[in-house]
Amino acid sequence: FDILDEEVVMRDATAGTPADAMRGEVNPEDNHEYLEYPQGSGIWFIRDSQGNDWTKWEQ
Repeated sequence: FDILDEEVVMRDATAGTPADAMRGEVNPEDNHEYLEYPQGSGIWFIRDSQGNDWTKWEQ
């Protein structure tokens, strides 16, 4: 990360949604990217391979 990335992550962290620049793990079965945010929280976000916006994943 550089300073700008850190500012974006911090700004988005206060909003409760991961920054678009954050990377999760891609599930090869559905091609969606998953990210637990904040780490260890049990709150998961998802985005498809075409999108940049994280969406809260409801199980």
